[in-house]
This record gives sequence, structure tokens and C-alpha cells, in this order.
Amino acid sequence: MKTLRTMLIAAALMFTAAVAMNALDVTQGDVKLVLYEKGGRFNVFFTKPGTPAQSFAFFAKEDPRTTMLQILVDNDIYTMGDDASFRQTAEKTAGGARFVWSSALMRVTEEFTLLTQSDVPLSQGVKIVIKIDNVSEVDHRIGVRYLFDTFLGEKKGTHFVTSANNTFAREAALNVGRSDFYWISPYIESGSGEGVMSLAASQYATAPAEVVFANWKRLYEANWDYKSPGNLDFNFFPYSFNDSAVAQYYPIQELKKKTSREIVIVLGNAASYDTSRAPLVAKNNDLSSDKNKLLDGSDRPTLETGPEIAKTETQTKNVPALVRFTGSITKPLTKTNFDFVYAEIGRLDQFINAIDAKIQAGKPLTDEELKQYRSTLSDIETKASRKE
Repeated sequence: MKTLRTMLIAAALMFTAAVAMNALDVTQGDVKLVLYEKGGRFNVFFTKPGTPAQSFAFFAKEDPRTTMLQILVDNDIYTMGDDASFRQTAEKTAGGARFVWSSALMRVTEEFTLLTQSDVPLSQGVKIVIKIDNVSEVDHRIGVRYLFDTFLGEKKGTHFVTSANNTFAREAALNVGRSDFYWISPYIESGSGEGVMSLAASQYATAPAEVVFANWKRLYEANWDYKSPGNLDFNFFPYSFNDSAVAQYYPIQELKKKTSREIVIVLGNAASYDTSRAPLVAKNNDLSSDKNKLLDGSDRPTLETGPEIAKTETQTKNVPALVRFTGSITKPLTKTNFDFVYAEIGRLDQFINAIDAKIQAGKPLTDEELKQYRSTLSDIETKASRKE
């Protein structure tokens, strides 16, 4: 959850209302693709008729700006939709919609096509084709990073599951060596295997050079290539808590003048993955002793060094069981809990301000202060988890 951004509820509501007025959407069956024209962002919404508990957004929906396409040009980083040097247009297409960004350096096209199983073994989602045209008169070194603000796995602690049958509740960087790679941010509460899947199998998409699971704020503030300093969880105390995200990195390559480069990303509902396996259903078992356990314990594991993929039919049918995590410290805002949320936000704001003041003073925390801070945070989290 985005604690600091959640605290600014009024601003977030105003922003959501504003982008809703500037949204271009395309619907196919249970899937709706939304392009936020004002900010140059997108999201995908899966709505299952009659079963609202299994309906979800692919990425965090409170603020669409937290999922972003970034282009590295030589030593400069451009975030599509944010940089004033690019002129942006958005339009519907025969199969979906697209953004186009144009500048004196390059033209970037991000085209979204709604999936059908005639294209890939994954439906209920989108294929994204990113085309970069070097329109300048000189060569440039170009890299691509897509930062996805995932949130589905945050509620239960299994933030991510991969094709190597690894589960992740801590930061990790994967050097993608498998031709059939995918990752899933599982929507455990649906009970039917739903979740957002990035199918990076080379047969259907451009395999990223690296996939990084990390705290959203740390990824966002990284100077391109984020290097986790250790086996961290998804907290970034005191600024964000239980806040996971994924960055897919595509290698920096020289792009000759007047030439282009293309990258394909496939995103869909994990439950629609059509293989010989049964539906991918994560089991909500109580593994409290495994809290925050990263099954592959190295700091920067490759898929080849993780636990060996099971070979039997029974073992390949299910995503590994979950680990629990205390998780979210906020609840959706409703009329009945507004006063409670308002009061707790004020209390949390005071808590963070006290910590900021301590940091700015340059004084280390005493054992008593640390104990007090932990007690306050625990109390806030406990109340949030119980209050409806």
C-alpha cells in the first residue's frame, strides 16, 4: 500500500476524478483497457459478472501515474506522459488503443491490443507493442524499463509467483534465462487463480534482460538500474509499507539514426493461462513460521539457481502455497469509516513527521524510542485491519 499517497486522500480523489474525465477505454468481454490521456498511463480492469469478489484491476488504481514506461536515451531518462519535450496523442485502434509520443529525438508508440487465445495462451488482458523510432540524425543508446505498480499480492504476503515455482515476499532481481518465463501478482482473495500475469515467454513477447521485484519507492527513485542493498522486504520505513512493484528491464542497445526498435509485453489474467496445467490456484495455508520467506535466498538469483521445477503432473498443477504477512494498514474509504480513517491518517501523519524530525536532527534512535515507534505502528496497523 502507498502510505504517503493514501494519506493525501482528498488529492487522490481529485486526481482520480480528473483523469476519469480524460480516459479512453476499450472493452472486450470481461476486460476493459483504460488509457489515461492526461497522464499517458494505462490500466486493465477484469470484471467477472455475478462474482465481484473475483473482479480486480491489474495495477494500483488510486493513482494511475505509479505505473510507467521509461526510456533511457544515452544518459537521460524520459518517463512517457511526464516529459514536456514529447508531444503526446492517444487514439483508439481496430484492436485496442495506443499512445504516441514525439520529440526531436525519437517517436515512441505504445500500442495496446486486447488478447484472444488465438494470439497467445493467455487471454483477458493486453499485448503491448512498444516501438521506438530514432528520428534524429545521430545514433543513440536506448534502454527500456517498465515499472508496474502491482498490489494484488500485498494483501496476503505472497507478492509474486514465477514460472520456476518460486514465491517472493522480499526483494529480488531475476536474470531471465528461461524461454517460458512468467511472473504473477496473485489475487489470492478471489480463490480461483486470478491475478495479473506477465507472460515473457520469448515465443510471445520480448524476454526482459532482468525482472526486479522491489519496494515501489525504491524502484521509482533508482537511477535506472536498481541494485537492492540486501535481502530487503517491501517496506521502506518510514515512507512506505508493504508496497511491492515490478520493473522489467530491456537491455541498453545502440539505435542507429532513422532506425527503430520494438518490444512486446503480454499481460493477462493468470486464471486464463491456457496450458496443460489446471488453473493456477494459490492456496491460503497458514505458514506463519515462513513469514516473509523468500524461497530462493540469494540476493540476485537467476531462474536457473532457484528450486528445480517439479516434473510430475500433480506437482505442476498448482502455484505454491502462500505465506502470510500482516500487510495493509489501510481500508477502502467508505461513509461508515470516514471519521476513523481521517483520525488515523492524522495520527500516522504525526508519526511520520516525528520520525522525519528525528532524521533531520541526525540523532540516532534510542532503544526506548524505537520500541515506542514500533508500538505505535503496530497499534495503527491492528486498528486498520479490524476496522470495517
